[in-house]
Amino acid sequence: MDKTIVLESITKVVHECGEDMLTSSINSLKINTKTSNRDVVTEKDLSNQNRIINHLSHKFPEAGFISEEIEDNAFPSNELVFIIDPIDGTMNFTKDMGYSCVSVACFKNQKPYVGVVYNPYRDELFTATLGGGAFCNGNLISVTNESLSNSLIQTNTSSYYPELRDETITRVQSILPKCINIRMAGAAALDICQVAAGRAGLYFEARISLWDYAAAALILTEAGGEALDLKGNPISYNLEKTSIIAGPRNNIDSSELING
Repeated sequence: MDKTIVLESITKVVHECGEDMLTSSINSLKINTKTSNRDVVTEKDLSNQNRIINHLSHKFPEAGFISEEIEDNAFPSNELVFIIDPIDGTMNFTKDMGYSCVSVACFKNQKPYVGVVYNPYRDELFTATLGGGAFCNGNLISVTNESLSNSLIQTNTSSYYPELRDETITRVQSILPKCINIRMAGAAALDICQVAAGRAGLYFEARISLWDYAAAALILTEAGGEALDLKGNPISYNLEKTSIIAGPRNNIDSSELING
């Protein structure tokens, strides 16, 4: 399947999802708790998911799907698999913070092939195709050339997993003297794209899921960065949750956050 056709199809539907997010009434939003009050799903997560799957299954009937709001996800054996986060930063969305996105990746033979992350609040579309570079609204992007000491660092607290809170705080305390400052914005896919665009110098988190990084990690690597786990291994594109550190290799090394 041609990457351009896949990219165009994803782009169309994420724009539709983003428009629906922008016109939503936050005050009347239906919100349900999943595992805790930190882990919620809204009617817009579900409607975005249905819209994306319906659109892409019509365009690519041979494809399989993984999505955050599908129970009992398993990695399909299909040649093409779409990996969806219908709203990354759902808590931000429920609080009207203006920092959430729609993330869709296409894998071919279980490897990243196309990645799209759309931030409707700034109308920014981050895209990448394997071997084709990374873009924001059609403009080529790349990771920063600045040192860690001149960079902002993005992270999140893995709030679904309170047992990891101390580990995150320890890493923040370790890296804070080495950078300009820390940002905890609450949407991993969008945070990684900030690194890909050179706005931040590094992103790390103790535990995230495939749909959080599947599209953004391709965008980052096509922008010249690397995505590893916090043991220094290349990031695994499977359904096991993972830690992540993402950015230019020199900033990963300078951070000294990889603990082997």
